[in-house]
Amino acid sequence: AANFRETKDIEPIAAQMGDVFSKLFFDGEADKLPPFTAIALFEEFKELTPVGPKGDEMIRKLADRLAAVDLLDRASDLLRQQVRFRLQGEEKARVGFRNGILQMLNRNPQGAIDALAESEAPGISPELEQKRRYLKARALAEMNKVEEAIALIGEDTNSDALLLRAEIYWDKQNW
Repeated sequence: AANFRETKDIEPIAAQMGDVFSKLFFDGEADKLPPFTAIALFEEFKELTPVGPKGDEMIRKLADRLAAVDLLDRASDLLRQQVRFRLQGEEKARVGFRNGILQMLNRNPQGAIDALAESEAPGISPELEQKRRYLKARALAEMNKVEEAIALIGEDTNSDALLLRAEIYWDKQNW
């Protein structure tokens, strides 16, 4: 479309390309393709990604698919781009949290901390804030910063906090 702007029927053709791209990556048609083919198609035509919530969801679905086939770095890159350029507020914090989880699965605790830091947003729900705090504590513990991790959990007596505290002490053999 960019190379043939002067062509008379370029707008309907571009719209059709966008529709096909949406069917592939939003409606799940790309799930029938091998993962590398799906990511190659996405990269080749990513300018067809719709602006707004539909495009954001499309990117997250692709990231989930990449993570499912252990392409964690590539999935993380997609989520990081969303955080940096497309999202704000609660959704930015939520996608940053998902990226942090991918980093932990990829055995990169510093990457998880970085993902959480770059996706900070004011006014997020207490539930999401708590999940983000627990993930950061887990990452700190993985980096042998046990005192910082325990301090981050603080006096929280929530069952998840108690379990996390116990896991950290158990992993570090601090009986």
